[in-house]
Amino acid sequence: MSDSEQQVSTGILPGFIARSFLAKFVIALLIVSLLIGGVSALTFQQTEDQLTDNVRDRYTDTAQDSASQIREWQQSRIETARLYSQFEVIQSGEPDEVQSFLVAEASRLPADVYQVHYVDLNSANVVASTSAARQDSTLNTREAPWQNEDLTYGDDEVFVSDAEEVHRRSIVSYVSPVEDGNPDTDRVIIVMANFDEVASDLPTPTGTQGVYSQVVDSQGRIVAGTQALKDIERNNGELETYSESEGVNERAVQRGLSGETGFLQDEGVRSDLRENFVVAYTNVPNQELAVITHVPTAEAFALRDTVTQNLAVLAATTFLGLGIIAVVFGRRTVTVLNRLTEKAEALEAGNLEVDLEATRADEFGTLTLAFASMRDALREQITEAEQARKEAEVSRAEAMEMNNYLQETAQRYSDIMQACARGDLTQRMSPEGENDAMDQIANNFNEMLSELEMTTGQLKSFAEEVEEGGSAVQESAQTVRSASEQVASSVQEISDDAYEQRDRMERLSREIEDVSATIESFADDHPDVDFGDSLDKIREVAELIDDAADLSNKTMEESESVAGAAEEQAAELTDVSSRAEELTQYAQYLGEGLNNFETEQEHEFVFQTGVGSTGPEEEADD
Repeated sequence: MSDSEQQVSTGILPGFIARSFLAKFVIALLIVSLLIGGVSALTFQQTEDQLTDNVRDRYTDTAQDSASQIREWQQSRIETARLYSQFEVIQSGEPDEVQSFLVAEASRLPADVYQVHYVDLNSANVVASTSAARQDSTLNTREAPWQNEDLTYGDDEVFVSDAEEVHRRSIVSYVSPVEDGNPDTDRVIIVMANFDEVASDLPTPTGTQGVYSQVVDSQGRIVAGTQALKDIERNNGELETYSESEGVNERAVQRGLSGETGFLQDEGVRSDLRENFVVAYTNVPNQELAVITHVPTAEAFALRDTVTQNLAVLAATTFLGLGIIAVVFGRRTVTVLNRLTEKAEALEAGNLEVDLEATRADEFGTLTLAFASMRDALREQITEAEQARKEAEVSRAEAMEMNNYLQETAQRYSDIMQACARGDLTQRMSPEGENDAMDQIANNFNEMLSELEMTTGQLKSFAEEVEEGGSAVQESAQTVRSASEQVASSVQEISDDAYEQRDRMERLSREIEDVSATIESFADDHPDVDFGDSLDKIREVAELIDDAADLSNKTMEESESVAGAAEEQAAELTDVSSRAEELTQYAQYLGEGLNNFETEQEHEFVFQTGVGSTGPEEEADD
């Protein structure tokens, strides 16, 4: 392989990688693994974030639902207190009637209503109660620490107290004034509701376990709540605080009381719970209460952990599969490729007996069959090339022999042509029957020489005839020209005599006319003189003279015409004589040139000219 081929085949890859399928295969698997790992990590992170957001939304919704339920419960108890304070029997102020009424109502009250008291706040006396044992008892400060305070009623005419521990219950008192018409008394209806009963019914997400909610007031006390592990303990008749160390400063409590809703995990959770729980918090509308929902971490993130674990297992399985492919497929493929490479190199080295039997039905089997077909085709090509080489050697020997013959024959033909070029037209080429083309050249050349030899003889005879005829024409033209010049001279003399005669005749005609005119004038003047026929005869003589003058003119004109024609003929004869002289010279030159050619039948051809002459072939036959 050349350097340029090596460079083209490697491309941008390093040489050791470009020359190794295994290296490229491993690198490809590594790239795929990195891509899968990156996508898996991204998917893992996105899934974890999404599921964490789902957990946060789910349990903050639970906390908000709990807060809404508490608010609705409190509103219901406010309405209960206000309703009782407006009954006529209550407003009548008769203790026995009120007692009977409240005892009767006890069975119809909700389970979370602990007791209902009809109390005179001035004396702290329980005038009547749903509990007969409490009638005429004193309302103690433990269950009603607010009794000595100046109560502030809301728009609904109900005062809502803070939760207090009463007989291991978290009791909230709803106080509504009773208008009995007696200004000396301060009587109220007190509905005592158990907050724990409400907390026990707070909503929890479907399918979850270990989730519990607690309600914490502005003092950091747990005023309501349940948990699956144990009941809430209260110390020395007081409500338990949410966190002994932080109290109301606990992050979830502080944020919930400030009206926020959120989700905390890890460091944001109470220290004794953070390893096992996450919390959601919110505020009870229009109340200084925070709802804290506690969710076991394993329960909260069970789906997230399952999904992420499955993703991790999927990624690990993918990597394992790629590893198996690399080990099994890649190794086997490289082994097969190496084997095929060795066989291909053996073919390249000229070993056409290498075993190329296909043992696989896949692409490698097809490639092996292709190598086998290439080997067989190469073997056939080598056999054909060897046969062609032998035939080429035979053809080369024959060609060399024919070339020698052609060179020798061409040299002989060249010598003959040079002799012919020097004028020896007796030379002839001898066909030998070895080569049709050379024999054809010889025959054509011989025919050409025969024609040339015959033509040369004809031209010699023609040149001699032309030379003789030219001389004769020249002599005849000279003779005719001399005669024409004599005729022209004679005609000129006749013309000159005719010219003189015409002048004389014209003078004589004028004289006669003058005489005739004189006689006629005289006759006219002398009528008595009889001239007789003399005047007529004079007139006739004058006419004759005029006719003679006209004849002289005609004679002169004809003489001039004849003289001109003679001169023209003489000029033409001069030209003919000149051309005849030139033709004679050309014929001499041609004859001298043709005499340089040697022919076997030099005087065989006679070329005649003129009317009735015969051709050269007829002369030859004669």
